Amino acid sequence: RLINQTFRSILTVNEYIVVSFPDENDNIHELVCRISEVRTQEENDGTSKSMTSAEATMDDPYRGRVDLGTELYIYPSDPKSVTVLGGRCLPKGTLPEDVVHVTTSDMEWFPVRRLLLAPCIKLTKYVQVGRGKYKNEIPTLSDEERSEDAPTDDGCPHCKVPIDCCTFDRVLLFITSLLYPDEHSFALD
Repeated sequence: RLINQTFRSILTVNEYIVVSFPDENDNIHELVCRISEVRTQEENDGTSKSMTSAEATMDDPYRGRVDLGTELYIYPSDPKSVTVLGGRCLPKGTLPEDVVHVTTSDMEWFPVRRLLLAPCIKLTKYVQVGRGKYKNEIPTLSDEERSEDAPTDDGCPHCKVPIDCCTFDRVLLFITSLLYPDEHSFALD
């Protein structure tokens, strides 16, 4: 019913939808559903020409269009008051394959797409993992050097940069503005 009611609609995170459905006695009941998360399908080859800045920076989408391929995961906010038969929980999201796990000097972790790190010459071996002379090498960090938040089992390279997370975040914003000048601007103030 939810797909039929929302087909070809744009749904936004935290939007509420009232779904009407009959019970076995044809009494109409209304259920209020809240959009808690939106995930869009990626269809690009990992290059800057086909990737939007939102995909490159892995921004979480806050809206999406419902179509034939849309999957809905429905679960109650209070399982004691409502039972959802056949309900499924949304599986944990996964990071793209072209991510480098970056730990900053203050032990914060950033998953960063290789595209954004390409201008950083010092990080070449992490960006080029699986290619050329780095074909058989996946650099990792010891537990002491790596942020405890960084995943260790996804096969992506890990590196550490000698700057704090706030400075590194500004570096990523600057690189994003260079790669996507029509979408972002950056002032060095």
